[in-house]
Amino acid sequence: MILIKITGLVLLLLISNVQAQLGIEREVPLQAYAGDNVTVILKISGELAEGVILRESIPSGWSVLNSSPPGYFDPKAGIIRWVFIRGPPAEVSYTLHIPEGLEGTYRFNGSWLYLRGMGIITASEMEVLRKEPEKQNLNIEKKYVIAVALTLLSILIFKELRGIL
Repeated sequence: MILIKITGLVLLLLISNVQAQLGIEREVPLQAYAGDNVTVILKISGELAEGVILRESIPSGWSVLNSSPPGYFDPKAGIIRWVFIRGPPAEVSYTLHIPEGLEGTYRFNGSWLYLRGMGIITASEMEVLRKEPEKQNLNIEKKYVIAVALTLLSILIFKELRGIL
């Protein structure tokens, strides 16, 4: 019995020492506008072990347009998963669509797991700004109003002159 407990303890220590051999950093834009598409990049370094599972949580309601390499997206849970049997590539990217009408700070979380360890991908935040309504060109509007006013004035003057002559 004591040997089993010691073996379990040693195994735990071995797993925790191996964790640092795989590192993943997320690159996400600091700001974006509601309605935009944004690309998130996961840069993988260290031991590119076999049997790695990556998991990313995206903000609720956002949609995944594509990922490279292809992953599995669960829209209800807001999670993208990649399973790499022969080890992950040096970079994984995915493109998201930010729904219209959003504003505020949104968080991305992730984790990884493989036979020799597991880890958390440091959380990232993105500030989403609301798009300003597009302003029409006021110069064109003013020119249009002036043209209509001049046309109406010309018609009135023509009618007055016609009555005098």
